[in-house]
Amino acid sequence: MTTTVAPEGALRQARSLLVASRPSWRAMAPGVIFGVLSGLSAVLLLGSSAYLITRAAEQPPILYLGLLVVGVRAFALSRGVFRYLERLSTHDAAFRALSEVRVDAFSRLEPLAPVKLGPRRRGDLLTRVVRDVDGLIDLPIRVIQPLASAVTVVGVTVAAVAWLSPAVALCLAALLLLTLFIGTVVTESVTVRAERRTAELRGALADEVVDLVAELDVLIAYDAVDAQLGRVNELDARLRREALLGARGAGLVAAVLMTGLGAAVLGALLLAVPSLQAAVPMGSGMSLGFAEVDPAVLVTLALIPLAVFELAASVPLAWSARRRVL
Repeated sequence: MTTTVAPEGALRQARSLLVASRPSWRAMAPGVIFGVLSGLSAVLLLGSSAYLITRAAEQPPILYLGLLVVGVRAFALSRGVFRYLERLSTHDAAFRALSEVRVDAFSRLEPLAPVKLGPRRRGDLLTRVVRDVDGLIDLPIRVIQPLASAVTVVGVTVAAVAWLSPAVALCLAALLLLTLFIGTVVTESVTVRAERRTAELRGALADEVVDLVAELDVLIAYDAVDAQLGRVNELDARLRREALLGARGAGLVAAVLMTGLGAAVLGALLLAVPSLQAAVPMGSGMSLGFAEVDPAVLVTLALIPLAVFELAASVPLAWSARRRVL
């Protein structure tokens, strides 16, 4: 009976801490809204810039470009402003929730210390408590907000591309989903496992360092300082290897995203080039079944995936952060 009740009680307490670490939706809403506006500004900045450069190459009257020039400036400024406001509001809400979680966590640990904390060594216990409690801030900052903003902006962008060219939008959506699936699998199989082993090794290393410092006089008396330093160096080397493995996994995810980005740009060009007005007479329709696309729109369609994949790159990172928190 005791063996089943204790884990259930511990699970309930952990779940309550996790819920408490998440700011209310009212507190998170400004950060998500500003994040969406920042992402949309980035997409519109790239699209309007590409359209402006292509139109300017045709040397029309300067008045025809005035609105585009103003749009590029406005989107460039709004991207930075909304990004700053998103960071400010999201971190403010997260740190307010974290301050309450810290007090709650230590108030729950205080009656248990030191008898009921189990066979934990001091260094490992300190590392786990600090890392786990402070790591709860990743839930709103690195999981909820990036996912909500990225999904919203990517959905709106793909819908806008579909209005210009359904075939390009379908290609973009398919490659985006495939790339995110592969990136998430790589993150799960390489990066998350490496981070899990890194956390264990970091706790073991903290134990050995605490023993070295706290029991230094005993180690000197028994001539065991070199042996203890050897254990510290061995754990440090293993920790560095696991950290390097995690970094390689992150690099592999970035390579997958870049490959998907290149394929999306190439697909947009292959699908949209036949629809150029220069190649298709006015009023004759499209061989691919969507609206005619002039050169400026073609360039915009080809470059939109750059902004979309930049936003979508936060999804595997958010998935990795979710596994760390949960």
